[in-house]
Formats: sequence, structure tokens, C-alpha cells
Amino acid sequence: SGENVSLIVNNRKGVVNFKLEAEDSYIFADKLHMTNLVYNLADNAVKYSPDRLEITLGTYETKGAIHFVVSDYGMGIEEESIPHIFDKFYRGTNGNVHNIKGFGIGLSYVKQIVSAHKGKITVTSKVGVGTTFDITLPR
Repeated sequence: SGENVSLIVNNRKGVVNFKLEAEDSYIFADKLHMTNLVYNLADNAVKYSPDRLEITLGTYETKGAIHFVVSDYGMGIEEESIPHIFDKFYRGTNGNVHNIKGFGIGLSYVKQIVSAHKGKITVTSKVGVGTTFDITLPR
């Protein structure tokens, strides 16, 4: 999946950084859905990074869990939109830009997959600075 993300980013002359700090990164999970989850987050990072396309994919561990992180330096998400971004069909004001394609279901799907694996997802974002998604999955 990291290779697919790299291809997408390379086509835009961007950069993918890997910050893989988890020593034991194995979990029991659905490979197809986890691959789609990573692809969805990376695809959003590409779509919403019109100027500086730099994505970081990372892992780290906490007690009983592994974290997977996707960060970008894109346009960011307005604070008032963050509670709604996982709602099906929701598109923030940045999401309504005519040249950004999508139906507003990608993050809803991501949230469903994380929940199905008994995990959680947090988002930190600042408009004009970028966005970080941190997915916590239990061991």
C-alpha cells in the first residue's frame, strides 16, 4: 500500500516520508479494508494538498495498541467541520472546491473500518497548515 501511495504522490512530484517507529506492527485485521483505509487517507492528502504535496505515513506503539498516522501539509480542515468529516456525504467548505472530485464517503468508510476493528481515529488539523489522522488499533 505504501508503494501505491508513493506512485500517486510521485505523479504530482511530491514526497512520501515513512516514519515507522512501531517495533511490532502486526495486528489481526482485514487486509483489503486496511489497505483501502490507507489509500483513502493518502488520496485525501493528495487531493487537499494543492501546493506542498508531502505526506508522512507512520506507525508507533502504545500499551496494547498500534497507531497508524497519515499527515499532510495541505489546506487543512476548518475546526467547525472536524466533528462532521466522518459523516456520510459530508464535504466541508474546502471539499466543495469544483476541481476536487469525490462523493464525501471516503472518511465515512475509514471510520467504519476503524470501528469494525474496535479502534479509534483522531484528527488534528489547522487551515493552511495541514491535517493528521491518527488511527489506534488494539492488539
